[in-house]
Parts: sequence; structure tokens; C-alpha cells
Amino acid sequence: MNRRRQNTDLWHRVVAALELIYGKSWRRKGEELFMLERGELRLVDNSALPDNAVAITEDMVAWAMHDRAAALRGEADALERAARKFESESADRRFEVRLAARKVYEDEVEALVQEALFLALRPNKEAA
Repeated sequence: MNRRRQNTDLWHRVVAALELIYGKSWRRKGEELFMLERGELRLVDNSALPDNAVAITEDMVAWAMHDRAAALRGEADALERAARKFESESADRRFEVRLAARKVYEDEVEALVQEALFLALRPNKEAA
């Protein structure tokens, strides 16, 4: 016979939420969230908790989830801004490379034109 008690639905929901919010540190951060001493997080797993205590627990977890979502949104926005800046800098660099290549091409064309003019205007020794 299994003497181990079953976890409450609240416990399963709280643990799942804490894992989403804090990842591997869910237990320690959960204790901090509820201002509990180390090892006391299991106090949430109590089927005899009054409804107002359950509601407060649910609210605290929901607030922590909202806070984490806002932080992730902020991080995502900062990353998006950094990506746009990187793309802009890349476009500027590519433009400068194309501009430099065009300048080299124009210089080569100018040199060929000058050489052609020089050859065309120079007196022909064989004709004399």
C-alpha cells in the first residue's frame, strides 16, 4: 500500500508555473517568491489551505508570470533593436564596399581612356 500522499492540483499548477518562470531554479526562486525558508515550498501542497490562501498563492504566481513575460518582452525588444542596428551597419558596410569597387572601376576606365588618348594623339613615327 502506498502511504505517500497525492500532490494537490494547486501544487501541480504552481510547480508547472514556477518551472516556466524560473527554469531549473524553480524551487529556490519559488521559496523566494512566497518568502519561505528553504524546504518550505511544500507548504503550498496542502489540501486544507483556506480558499483565500489559495487565491493569494494563485495571484502571486500569476503576477510572477506577468513580470517574467514583461522582462522577456523587454529582452526581445532590445534584441530586435540590436538586430535592426546590425542590419543597418551591414547595409552601410556593403554600400561602402560597392562604392569603393565602383571607384576602382572608374579609375581603371579613366586610365584606359587616358592611355587611348595618348596613343591616338601621339605622332606616328612610321607615317613620317
